[in-house]
Amino acid sequence: QNHSSGNILQIMRTLERDKKPLFICERILNTEPKQFKEPVEKRLNTVATTSQADIVAFGDQYKEYRRAIVSRKQMDDYHEGDRAYIYIDPPEVHDPLCDDADFEIYSISDSVSQVEILFKRLQIGKD
Repeated sequence: QNHSSGNILQIMRTLERDKKPLFICERILNTEPKQFKEPVEKRLNTVATTSQADIVAFGDQYKEYRRAIVSRKQMDDYHEGDRAYIYIDPPEVHDPLCDDADFEIYSISDSVSQVEILFKRLQIGKD
């Protein structure tokens, strides 16, 4: 099959369009209890961690994680320990403790071309 550049552009647009809005609250360092900045809307494709490697790495907990890929230039927008509202909306009035957030950034790992963000579920049973 001949994939023209038009097809590739269409695929890229679809990937961009499929990105869902979510909200990231940056952790404010050295606060006790932990406090977070106001939620900032981001658009990411978050996917469940279901590969064989994920299941080996996380065991029965693999369903509690979501993964997203961002470009290296977006990497500075995300930090381990930041809270995220992925499947729920942030409250109307900002809660500095982000108690309602359903995920937290568990890890950020970068390779040459891209950065992988791993979110861990905070609220069990919310989907």
